[in-house]
Amino acid sequence: GYYDLYVDPSYVGTLSNGSNLKPYTSLATAIAASSSGNKIFIKGDNVITAEIVLPHSLKFFGIEGTKIRYSTYSATNGNLLKFTGTDNTQEFSFHNIEFNNAGEYALKITGGAASVDVIDCKFRYNGWSGSGLSTVLAENGNVLGYDSSQADLQAFYAGIQASNGGAMRIETVTNIQVVGNKVLNNLRGIRVADCGINGNGFITRNVSAQNIESGIYLS
Repeated sequence: GYYDLYVDPSYVGTLSNGSNLKPYTSLATAIAASSSGNKIFIKGDNVITAEIVLPHSLKFFGIEGTKIRYSTYSATNGNLLKFTGTDNTQEFSFHNIEFNNAGEYALKITGGAASVDVIDCKFRYNGWSGSGLSTVLAENGNVLGYDSSQADLQAFYAGIQASNGGAMRIETVTNIQVVGNKVLNNLRGIRVADCGINGNGFITRNVSAQNIESGIYLS
């Protein structure tokens, strides 16, 4: 078939080999078993307990309802998926997946990659729990708002509801496409640095709203 490996956390069979009929139930297991360039099809609600390091080029495809997340938001959660490159040779793509509850970034790809495509994905509650602050309303009771004092906002950022992260941090990638994503209620939204050199980049048709810091940050 089109996909090399399959992941479905709801699969209850006794044997898992990554095939369509006998999928892996753990995303981390599938990634560890993968070869460079594999296409991984992911179903369902994939709750991880620790950051997953991507070892090489991979393409991830979800369907309606596909999620990769920590069970709940905590400022001590790491990244969801992380890659640290050195030579701008590896290629990654993410299609139709929702990413939630990273304490750092949902996707952190730094150090250099040949290409990164983030297409039709959704990012919520990464770097921020979504609670304790309204990005739309004035302060009301224990919920801070646009009229809250600088001191109160700084205390909020230093507290347990927020952390030093967000939806994505993508750096030093030759070719980048961030297209058609919904980036909502994160600390930082789409953060891209030093990309497109001797290549190209598209950041288009995204909805980036109600994030505490920049919706789209280019440097």
